[in-house]
Amino acid sequence: MKIKLSKIILIISVVGTILVGISLANIYKTDIVVKDVHGKRAALGDMNILLQKTGGVFETDEILINKNSTTTKKLVKQRDTLFNLTKENLDNRDLFQFKYDKNIVFEDKETVGTAQIADSNKERMMAYIEIKDKKNNKIKSYNIDMGEGIETNENYNYVSMPVKKEGDILYVATMYSYGDISDDSSYEEYADDSTLSDSRYKITNVSLYKLNLSNKTSKCIVSKDYEGKDLSIKQSGFSNGNKGYFIVNKKKNKSDDYSTNLFELDIKLKEVNLIDLKTKDDYIETSYDIENDEILLLSMPSIDQINSEISKNVEGILVNLKDRNLKYKYKLNINYNGDFTSGDRVRRDNGKIYVASATYVETNKYEKNYQTPYNFYVFDEKDGEMLYEGSTTINSSDRVNMGIVKNDEI
Repeated sequence: MKIKLSKIILIISVVGTILVGISLANIYKTDIVVKDVHGKRAALGDMNILLQKTGGVFETDEILINKNSTTTKKLVKQRDTLFNLTKENLDNRDLFQFKYDKNIVFEDKETVGTAQIADSNKERMMAYIEIKDKKNNKIKSYNIDMGEGIETNENYNYVSMPVKKEGDILYVATMYSYGDISDDSSYEEYADDSTLSDSRYKITNVSLYKLNLSNKTSKCIVSKDYEGKDLSIKQSGFSNGNKGYFIVNKKKNKSDDYSTNLFELDIKLKEVNLIDLKTKDDYIETSYDIENDEILLLSMPSIDQINSEISKNVEGILVNLKDRNLKYKYKLNINYNGDFTSGDRVRRDNGKIYVASATYVETNKYEKNYQTPYNFYVFDEKDGEMLYEGSTTINSSDRVNMGIVKNDEI
């Protein structure tokens, strides 16, 4: 009787283990179907599309799509959402994981760090800095008083970014525009929006700060005001070498019209230059790619109804930062949905442009259910011709990060 009971218990345990295994397999099942919408996947070359799908705290799947196959790894360590899903990004996850703006990141040979400039109290401007040593992975924190905040009770648009770190010196640039907003309540929700008409801004200010990390002091070494109707900040930008770049709207000479420009601030020469991007109103996607002093930007169709002129095309803008001129500007045939479009990743390599984007598609307008197609493209850099388009759909309840990476970056 005891032997039979032992056998029964053993059988129940084995069957239970199998059932639990099957249940877990179903829970973590990832059904990924990649459609080759246009062209051949061989156009991906040596580049990979990497998707990381997070459905819960302990459920993260990594989907790798290359020219030969689609593979999935389950229960991987979550990478941060700031950058491409690279190994380097994973290594710095302890520093980046609670940050939501990649333009606050800086790096030199020995360290990588983040600098957030807070001006919320309008009394003191503070820099909150974290720096990670690449050799020992230790993180140090600094709080540095940068002086008086923005002295205005009016509505304003404000951005800041670290430009360059040299030893214990960190250069930080800030830019803001402020002005009157109509008493009309219809404007209230747009009070801090960069798409406000330029004529509503009174003043635009650009400042450069030199922060000493060793003694936690700050000095403003550049401060310049511009007429808000002539120049206003549109959105945050990026840094490259000794220069910081903001995206601004600039009034054209002898005209009430304006265009979107890169505002270049040289931290060494303390000079300012403007680069006309030959567009306006559209959102300049700052998931940029810089290579050999050239930057590839995406000009995405604006979805803000406050704009009267809305471009329907996604454009690729390749700018030579050294010569300050547009090298290429062409339409890229990327799926666009009026509700929401995100060109989350863009990269250049070997004469090709790679883009990975997500578009929410409403499937039931009454219950607001959505599907999320993730599309990836390869274009010829010379003329913008589409060489390949692929697509996969992932449940919109899952949080998905995207990457365009080479084999040695995974």
